[in-house]
Amino acid sequence: LQSDPAAAVRAAAAMSLSRFAYRAEMEELSPSDDQALRAGLERAVLDARQPIDVRRRAPESAGYFASNDAIQEQVAQAYSSSEHLLRESALVAMGRSLLPRWLPNISQALSASSPALRYEAARAAGEMSEDARSLLPKVAPLLNDKDSEVALAAIWALGQIGGETAQRLLKQVAKEGDDARRQAAADALDELMLGDSLV
Repeated sequence: LQSDPAAAVRAAAAMSLSRFAYRAEMEELSPSDDQALRAGLERAVLDARQPIDVRRRAPESAGYFASNDAIQEQVAQAYSSSEHLLRESALVAMGRSLLPRWLPNISQALSASSPALRYEAARAAGEMSEDARSLLPKVAPLLNDKDSEVALAAIWALGQIGGETAQRLLKQVAKEGDDARRQAAADALDELMLGDSLV
């Protein structure tokens, strides 16, 4: 991530560190590994000289670090960028942070003209789980999105967000959607029911 001469390798390293960033937030890493990971990702996020592939992937992984103000500020700057790829990655980071402060940005992106932004916004809403229930009126129209990947992301999000409204919408898609959407809705309903049974 820090020194490989190939930008593609640095970007791949940044992406691969996301699972460890999650584990760091769950306090599953040793203190030394935790410190090295956080420092390395923060350096990559703040290094404006990096090519765009690295500049977008590092914040995605570092997005888990909700308490790091410098990283979250970079997420905000990425979202306000004119570069679409940075905006997409900012939405990934927002969802991973679980910070309610990002709900207005995610809400805005759910209505974006870009399918890629709508997709990442739907995924981010799902990551927020029940904290994103206020976004259901924006997620619901995506169930009929002309882009099937966006629709499938919205279905997954409803399964994560949960609640009576999400359940009702998923049952409707399970009856009336095309094959892919019906299957995705059935899977989301199964997960939603499993989550309810564990409460």
